[in-house]
Amino acid sequence: MAIGMARGDDDLRLLVDRALSRLYRSPEFAAVYGKWFGNLDADSSAFFRWAALPE
Repeated sequence: MAIGMARGDDDLRLLVDRALSRLYRSPEFAAVYGKWFGNLDADSSAFFRWAALPE
């Protein structure tokens, strides 16, 4: 999956990265992930927590 954005649009990139990071840390993430991609296993869950930007 991808989102198209203009090269150098750091404001949009940061907005998207922060929104995804909040989702990755939320209790709802497993349900959202499961709806579209199947069950979230422990390794994948750890990856998404690791990939999330700090607050």
